Amino acid sequence: IRTRWREVADASWVGLNYADKRVRDFYANVLREGVEEYDYEGLEMDWLRHPVCMEAPARDAQIRTMTDWIGGIREMTKRVRADYVMGLRIPADLDYLLSIGIDVAELVRRGLVDFVSFSNFWQCGWDIPLDDLRRRLGDNVTIVGCIEDAPNWLEAVAPALTERQWYQEAQL
Repeated sequence: IRTRWREVADASWVGLNYADKRVRDFYANVLREGVEEYDYEGLEMDWLRHPVCMEAPARDAQIRTMTDWIGGIREMTKRVRADYVMGLRIPADLDYLLSIGIDVAELVRRGLVDFVSFSNFWQCGWDIPLDDLRRRLGDNVTIVGCIEDAPNWLEAVAPALTERQWYQEAQL
């Protein structure tokens, strides 16, 4: 899979397109190693930090492809152990997730995830509409609380510093 990651300020902002079968196969193999080779009790698929997997708006066929792909990961976990727990760490915006190919309501309906953990990513003071999310997802999934470990970005004066680091310029 080719990418022009060297052309962007920070390669961690590059997203791979899960509409491409090679991307899905690559990540399925990464997950397979973790699930089959290590004695984990569960798997959390993290779509929070940079929630991209398909170009928005994802078409219905692409959404079904992602649902089926996640279903395949779920089957893999169940082959390892029947009580293997699987969930999602995601933004609290189900419509946005659907636009990039992740149909959380369908994943819950099909029993493909045991839990969801919602966050706004590194923001501790913004409300998350948990009542609305519970209404939309139903009672067949656990909603797990998420407390972030870092504050919002805050510019500050640091007189002892004589120059900015490259990542500070990229953030601005």
